[in-house]
Amino acid sequence: MRAGIVATFQRLTFGHQAEYGMHALKTLPPARPVPGLRVTAAGPEDLDEVLPLLRALPGHLHESPVFMRRSDDYYDRLPVVHSKNLNENSARYFLGRRDGRAVGLVIVWAAEAEAEPLASGSR
Repeated sequence: MRAGIVATFQRLTFGHQAEYGMHALKTLPPARPVPGLRVTAAGPEDLDEVLPLLRALPGHLHESPVFMRRSDDYYDRLPVVHSKNLNENSARYFLGRRDGRAVGLVIVWAAEAEAEPLASGSR
């Protein structure tokens, strides 16, 4: 296989689904501004914007070449799990909006927290 094909295949979320680490946020250099982008902490009132973003990765992984299908129960549980996390403030949700449209989501929870992670639910 050509190197470009291998590199492309390796970027199909294998190992790119989750990132774990520790870093003092105050030492990070500021990001370059993106026109029209605003990132804010999400709350329970933002669940309707959060849910489509939560479905994006599993929906992508359902397709070729991964074929990792999630059960209907997984999708049924998304609103319950993430509504609970948002209401109990057991995880921090950061919602990125570009020109007012939700385009990105980062969820952060402490390693010892009881919050259910993104990958909760059966496959």
